[in-house]
Amino acid sequence: MTKKDTKELLSDSFAEIAKTKAIDKITVREISENAGVTTQTFYNHFSDKYDLVFWRFRNRIDTIFDRYGKGIIDWGMAMEEFIQGYDNHARFIINAFKNMNGQDSYKDKTMIYLANKMINNIKILKGVEEIPTEYKFYIFFYSSGIINVVDWWLKKENRESYKVVARYLCDCVPMKLMDYCGVNKVGHKKFTELLALTVDEC
Repeated sequence: MTKKDTKELLSDSFAEIAKTKAIDKITVREISENAGVTTQTFYNHFSDKYDLVFWRFRNRIDTIFDRYGKGIIDWGMAMEEFIQGYDNHARFIINAFKNMNGQDSYKDKTMIYLANKMINNIKILKGVEEIPTEYKFYIFFYSSGIINVVDWWLKKENRESYKVVARYLCDCVPMKLMDYCGVNKVGHKKFTELLALTVDEC
């Protein structure tokens, strides 16, 4: 069994248990036994159960941003995949939002990771080592909005499809950020030049 396979096995085990139990009540021993491995094996791959939860998120985001950074998908498609991932694992995500707080806050850590991914992508596409603090603020604002909307949307009784939500979020790119990007505000054109975002095609 490869290292990646073990991580996925533990991740699936955690997700299975979290269907019926609050994340903050689940133990590493439970996760390990359910996966058929020892607790030492767990700690060979993760520092604690929260590290495992964030690995699930980081792994998914890294995969999406890798494809989108290579031009395989545009921002509209990336956002659809991003929101669909939440939709596919709604019960686990709702559990994480509700029961992971404080220094292990799922909402805070996922927002920060997403924002930093966007910032790093801007640096690469613009060929700079740093971007103005003002625009980091706009990116963190946008990232925070995305995560908070997802939290609210997943709890709705009759929620919109992930494609509809992805489209709404594409339309919410801060105007100030578009100004910095040199974007034509009519139709949000040329955003691809900065973030490879085709907002007008979402």
